[in-house]
Amino acid sequence: MRAFGTIKNGAFTATSPTIRGKKHDRCFVEGIGAIIRPASGAGAEIRGIGSIGRLCGPGGDHLDGSGQCQPVHQCLGRLEQRAGHRRPGPGAAHTVFPILFFPALATTIMGPMLDGVADAVDARHYPHLAAARPQPTTEVILGTLRFLALTVIINLAALPLYGILLFTGLTVLLVTAINGYLLGREYFEMAALRRLEPAMVRALFKARLGQVWLAGVVIAFLFSVPLLNLAAPVIAAAFMTHVAETLRMRANSV
Repeated sequence: MRAFGTIKNGAFTATSPTIRGKKHDRCFVEGIGAIIRPASGAGAEIRGIGSIGRLCGPGGDHLDGSGQCQPVHQCLGRLEQRAGHRRPGPGAAHTVFPILFFPALATTIMGPMLDGVADAVDARHYPHLAAARPQPTTEVILGTLRFLALTVIINLAALPLYGILLFTGLTVLLVTAINGYLLGREYFEMAALRRLEPAMVRALFKARLGQVWLAGVVIAFLFSVPLLNLAAPVIAAAFMTHVAETLRMRANSV
């Protein structure tokens, strides 16, 4: 119940009228626009995801004319055949890729804007604290790109396991657990680095892994809800700012 209360506070803070008229609203709207623009076609497929195929290996022979990764599409096509489809095709990829990679892509696009969300949370809920360390834009961009690459690599590596568990109903749980860990780690680091040194952030993450992971699972759920997932990066940033500050204060009180 405490976690859901924190989510409510984070969502309220992220959309609070107190930040209207500031750059945060404009960044929020522009960020959502940046997420929506790459999406088109049936099922709102994210075209930009096709470029992820380049991680499958060097050379253009791994990609078809649309920039899609052939080995991954062939793997997904075989899964479609086993599920009863008449012929293999990219249909599974159109569904699987956005589900697996949209959270990371949205976070990468909006990453430089999320520090403003954390500032709004601080101003409303933690005005007694000293000003947070301003994170350089390059640091944020490099961090989110690392997160995107890690998400792509881990999920592509787990594709065979996803396929094996496809008919057991456990695939959704595994995807949520994996992406919950990745999202929890990324958003926690973004929030905690505002007031802690990197070594202290890593130590706190290890000490509170279960709580951060659970928070990441909640964030992963937000990204799975249509329409809400467009605002999920903002809500997640506000939510994790509360979580990181709570864990930091508990660590200091021990």
